[in-house]
Amino acid sequence: MNNCAIYIDADNVSPKSLEEILLKSSNSNVIIKKIFADWTHESMHKWSKKAKQYGFQGIQCFGNDFKQTSDIYMITDIINDLYSNNHINMIILATSDIDFTHLCHLIKAKNKKLVIFTPQKSSIVNLTNNNIKPINLNIDNKPINSNIDNKPKKKKQKIVIKSKDKKLEYLTTAMKDSISVYVSNYKKNLKKTIPKDYHNIDMNNLEDELNKYPKHFGLIKNGNKLKIYGLFHLLKYSENDFQENKSEIEFKYQEIFKVYDYNMISNNI
Repeated sequence: MNNCAIYIDADNVSPKSLEEILLKSSNSNVIIKKIFADWTHESMHKWSKKAKQYGFQGIQCFGNDFKQTSDIYMITDIINDLYSNNHINMIILATSDIDFTHLCHLIKAKNKKLVIFTPQKSSIVNLTNNNIKPINLNIDNKPINSNIDNKPKKKKQKIVIKSKDKKLEYLTTAMKDSISVYVSNYKKNLKKTIPKDYHNIDMNNLEDELNKYPKHFGLIKNGNKLKIYGLFHLLKYSENDFQENKSEIEFKYQEIFKVYDYNMISNNI
C-alpha cells in the first residue's frame, strides 16, 4: 500500500471538492494532509470547517497587496517533505496554478507517483505522462463529476505595472506574464499592446527603451539574439522577503537567476 501525502491549494480549489480528492487516496495510507491558505481571510471560512472535519493541517500563508503567497509556502513545504520523509510514495496535488510546474518535475525526478487534481482547465495538466495523472478531467480537458458551481472562472490577473508612466505600462504588458522572451516575439506583442495613436516608443531601438528601466527589465545577448527578462516580477518582494525567502524566490524565478546573480538583483531592487 502506498504512503500518500495530500497537499491542497485552497486559493484555487473549492472546499466542495475535498471528498472527491480524498476518494483518490482511498487505497492508500495517508500520512500527510495539509491545506494552504491565508486563514485570516473571510473566504476561507468554509475551508476551515472542512479542514477540521477531515483532520487536515491548516498552513497559514499570509498574503500581500500583490497576490496571495500560498503557492510559495506550499512549494517549500512539499520540497521539505520530499527530502525529509522517505516514506512518501505518492503525492496528491490539488491546484490549478501553473506556478507548480517546476515542482511537478521535481516530484517526477524523485520517482514519486503524482496525481494532480485540478477542478478547472489549467496548463498544469500538460505535464501528464506515465507518472503524472490528472483526475476529474475528460479527454477534452473539461471538468466531469465536479461539484464546483458552474460560474465563469475569473482569469488569472496578468502582472502589469500600473503607473503614471504609460510607456512603462505598455512595455510590461507586452511580456504577457512571461519571465523571459526573445526580442522578436516581444516586439510582436508590443505592437498589439500599444494604441495606434501612441508614438512614444521607438520600435526600432527597443533595447534603448528598455534600458531606461533597469529595475524592470534585463537584457541578455546570446550571439545575435537578444532576450528580455521581466525583472518587474520581483518588485513585489521587499528587502526582507529577499533575505528570508531566498530559496523560494530562487526556485520560483529560477529562469531569471540562471543568468543573474541573486544578491545583485535584490540589492538593485
